[in-house]
Amino acid sequence: MNAIEFIRDAKRTEPNASKAGLQQRYVEAFGPARVRSVFVGDGYSLRFSKVGGHGFTGTVLGLSVLQKHD
Repeated sequence: MNAIEFIRDAKRTEPNASKAGLQQRYVEAFGPARVRSVFVGDGYSLRFSKVGGHGFTGTVLGLSVLQKHD
């Protein structure tokens, strides 16, 4: 199972899981390196974010953080 499938399955299993809870489960399963808010795996980088309300500015800014790992 890859990281994305793992996170989808975890969220499907526990729909109300918090961002921190999902991160913890992911870290325990995959053991990625962490560079500030980015989790770096073998050939990929992940950043967990949650969109709330009508804005998504934080998510867009979060994407810019991933560019450093691209």
